[in-house]
Order: sequence, then C-alpha cells, then structure tokens
Amino acid sequence: MPVDIYIQKATDTRTKHAHMLNIKSSLLRTAFGWATFRMCCDIKREYQNHCPLCHNPYKEIRDITLDIKNPKQDPVYDKNTQWICGICNSKKRCHSQDEYISQQANINNQISLF
Repeated sequence: MPVDIYIQKATDTRTKHAHMLNIKSSLLRTAFGWATFRMCCDIKREYQNHCPLCHNPYKEIRDITLDIKNPKQDPVYDKNTQWICGICNSKKRCHSQDEYISQQANINNQISLF
C-alpha cells in the first residue's frame, strides 16, 4: 500500500527542518508540536487554498513548504510556522515574516514608480 502523500510530506518536512536546525526530528515532534497527524491536516487544508504571502494557488504537493516565520525564535508549530509556497519560502530565506513583507512592499513600490 502506498504511503499517503500528506504523511510523506509531513514526515519529510519535519526531517528536513530537524537537519537544518541540527536537532532530532523527535524533538520537533515532542517539544515543538510538529505532530504528523496535525501537520497532515494542515497540509491538506492549506493545499486546497493558496499561499498566504503571494496568494498563488498550489499546483502540486511539492509546491507547499513549511516556513519558520521568525528563525530567531523557537520553531513552535502553528505559532512560529506557516505553510507557504516554495517560491516565497526561497525568497524569504532567513528573514522574519515582517522583514520579508516589508521587503516585498518596497519592491512593489519601486515597480509602481515605473
């Protein structure tokens, strides 16, 4: 029986973030609330909507990524995380969400001047 795509996405996301944060995946699950079932429910719900930052719809499951809103704070699931598209996550990189939104607003203002 094939693995549910949402379970695979949740597990892979937790593993990837644990590696980037240099902590165990189990610590993200137990100490910061990154429970598989909860993540799966959120992935399913968000995948049917659109990226909250750029408002573009998700086309494939790989398009949705978990962002740590403020990398300087603990990665508490649902408080300091959000599901966004990979493009926005790449652009945002290590900035806080507020810094990213401000940066995007400045870019949009500069474009509108032309």
